[in-house]
Amino acid sequence: MKVSILDLHCLNAITDDYETIASIVNDVRRSSHGNVDADDVAGCMADLVREGMVDVYRFSPQTSEYTRISCIPDNIDAAWFRVNENGRKQLDDHWVDD
Repeated sequence: MKVSILDLHCLNAITDDYETIASIVNDVRRSSHGNVDADDVAGCMADLVREGMVDVYRFSPQTSEYTRISCIPDNIDAAWFRVNENGRKQLDDHWVDD
């Protein structure tokens, strides 16, 4: 499986916790030392979900629980993302520190 630099930065941004698209964009911009377009990050996250490297969740404030959902909702800002075992393997196999 071929992963891009953007894929790796997105995976790295969600390795430790559930993250929103806004925090992923900020982390990717910081880790890539560049101005990455938020739409490119959102598209990358959608691809990573489709490729089975990232799981997407809905958070319930009432129960303080994350529930895995099958696809990214129309309002991507309502989604939470977390790397799964497949994504972590790609990150471990391909990440190169600057």
